[in-house]
Amino acid sequence: MTTVLVTGFDPFGGEKVNPAYEAVRMLPDRIAGARVITLEIPTAFTRGPAAVERAIERERPDIVISVGQAGGRSAITVEKVAVNLAEARIPDNDGEQPMGVALREDGDAAYFATIPVEAMVMNVRDHGLPAFVSYTAGTYVCNSVMYHMLYLLDRRFPGVRGGFIHVPCAIGQTVDKPNGTPSMSLPDMAKALEYAIEAAVGGGAGDGESGRAVMGRPTERLRPPCESGVGQPSFDDRDGDRRRFFSYGRRCALAAVGCASRPAVHGVFPSRCADRAELESDGRRVRWWHGRRGSRRVQLPFTTFPMESTW
Repeated sequence: MTTVLVTGFDPFGGEKVNPAYEAVRMLPDRIAGARVITLEIPTAFTRGPAAVERAIERERPDIVISVGQAGGRSAITVEKVAVNLAEARIPDNDGEQPMGVALREDGDAAYFATIPVEAMVMNVRDHGLPAFVSYTAGTYVCNSVMYHMLYLLDRRFPGVRGGFIHVPCAIGQTVDKPNGTPSMSLPDMAKALEYAIEAAVGGGAGDGESGRAVMGRPTERLRPPCESGVGQPSFDDRDGDRRRFFSYGRRCALAAVGCASRPAVHGVFPSRCADRAELESDGRRVRWWHGRRGSRRVQLPFTTFPMESTW
């Protein structure tokens, strides 16, 4: 049985509660057939990552997801990358306040999450709750825990996938905050986390399958659309871009190309719409030929996917 370890922080910065752990503790024991283990960890640069490491050694999970609070955000945000830097605007719960310090002297500049970030965001949004991909986990304890986790998984537990999710303020936290401070109810947070974990359990590895540094990101080929099964979407993201391939029997079509920071552009190009479609991506060409007997693609491999528009 798949085991998912989910951690949440204790209160910090003068707050009485931390919605991260309050939402985590509301999660069910089973999600998508996987066993869910929850744990509260300290908001501390040293003790926080150490608590996660001990839990991984003890529980031997298949997936590790840490959850923290990002007070200025209005939605669930799944983090894409953690950086090797600590710059604390306020002291942590142990009084530490590192500034301009590397988290690991022997670590890479950054590590990508190894959970399927894009699929997790899409699953939350498909259930009617706001969620987005985030490209910064900050430089406080949240980033520290995410970075140390991915470092640990890369060095000692390469088969385990990991990542980080930020949640907004809870509604009760905004009573004494400025008008317009974004918030979300704890039940909605918990449900959003559940849908994200559901996608992580069934979604496979994320972009950086090895969790290696940004500059060491592995080259990946596009998956042929018909391999995903009749009528089933497959996701493949490159640097925040999103696209879906749909297969209908022996016919294939490319749909939904867009940036993660804005709604995807949905458009299907079945066989009857064009004799040939052509797309430039990072100087290399992808061609689709649509014929009466199905579709065929000729494509060269590429390392980045900075597409900004459809055909």
